[in-house]
Amino acid sequence: LQFLKTKAAYVIIDLEPVFNEQVLRILDLADIVLGVATLDLPAVKNIRLALDTLARIGIAAEKTKIVLNRVDSEGAFDKATAMKTINHEVIAELPSDGKTVMNALNKGVPFVLDKPSTGVSRGVMMLARKINGDNETDTGKQEISKGGWRRLLGGD
Repeated sequence: LQFLKTKAAYVIIDLEPVFNEQVLRILDLADIVLGVATLDLPAVKNIRLALDTLARIGIAAEKTKIVLNRVDSEGAFDKATAMKTINHEVIAELPSDGKTVMNALNKGVPFVLDKPSTGVSRGVMMLARKINGDNETDTGKQEISKGGWRRLLGGD
């Protein structure tokens, strides 16, 4: 990870949901720790427990950010109650769009390239800008070129 950080502007690691020695070392080296949760009771409970655990092991609260995924799913937990329970900065809310995501997955093309105008693509683009330190919230004012997304996502 330390080597990759010298060679790439961004290194994204999808960690397993446990706090073993390897995960703890990666968390220590991370600049930002993103927790992703859906609006269902087990996910909200687990993200709250994860945030508490991160705080206990010394991961700064400023380093941790939350992304809510599939926020408009039918039967989702009440958002206000979830936000009160999570009680942490949420930097992005991504809508549910199984059709766009699954079609892109089956094509082998990132959905932000395949269908850049969808809500889920715009949400991911906004998340990327926030991680990059750009607080621009109007997705229409800044567009990331397909070439830029390909570089970000590891393509040509």
